[in-house]
Amino acid sequence: MGAAGPQPADAEGGPGGGGSPRGGPRGEADPALLEYLQANKGDAEYLVATSSAMSASPIILNTDEKVINLNGFEGHDPVFTADELAGLVDEGAVRFFLTGGGPSGSGMESTGWIEDNCEQIPEEEWQSPDAEGQGGPRGGERALYDCSVVGG
Repeated sequence: MGAAGPQPADAEGGPGGGGSPRGGPRGEADPALLEYLQANKGDAEYLVATSSAMSASPIILNTDEKVINLNGFEGHDPVFTADELAGLVDEGAVRFFLTGGGPSGSGMESTGWIEDNCEQIPEEEWQSPDAEGQGGPRGGERALYDCSVVGG
């Protein structure tokens, strides 16, 4: 049985309880990812759009920036259609998309659009060496895409 509420400060992970050092909702986001996104965000309203809340949470908690969760509750409730994503990119509201690392629910349409229309950024540019191959909190390979090239 899980317990609710804050954990004692001497519990694993300090105040607030455990959580993995990479990617869990209570964990830290990869510092290299945060640095890359913040350095390259430009005028976009959102720092990044992610494929799950599990990927979005540590980014929000470690930056206090706006992040889009593309697949809603537990990855089973897509928030945007492919056309709506294209509109957000065209408006300059979002540039980066972080896929993988979570449940692959019904958001396949949006992931397909991202893979077909955006440029995948090599992992060595945005991921810490110790985070390579770890995927996200629920496994699965993560990929970062730059959609600033869309519509050009």
